[in-house]
Amino acid sequence: PKEGVELVAAGNLRLIDVRTPQETSGGIIPGAVLIPLDQLEARLGEIPRDGAPTMIYCAAGGRSAAACEFLSSQGFRNLMNLEGGFSSWAGPRARP
Repeated sequence: PKEGVELVAAGNLRLIDVRTPQETSGGIIPGAVLIPLDQLEARLGEIPRDGAPTMIYCAAGGRSAAACEFLSSQGFRNLMNLEGGFSSWAGPRARP
């Protein structure tokens, strides 16, 4: 989580939130794109395949780990899972 905050602050990171819209009502990491895990396969085209560092997060880290595995199997690289998920996030938060 600490490294994630530093990467977000530096502006060198794409963010994908795989929680449900209901879960994001409590906030998101500023700049994150919401693609719920159950929509990820159908919305792959929305994620650039440019190799930019991409941090995936959910509420606690389990679904985002699964999302990272799936995206990796689809050829995406430079993926990171936010350990502990949004509940461990100590950086800035925004309303969706």
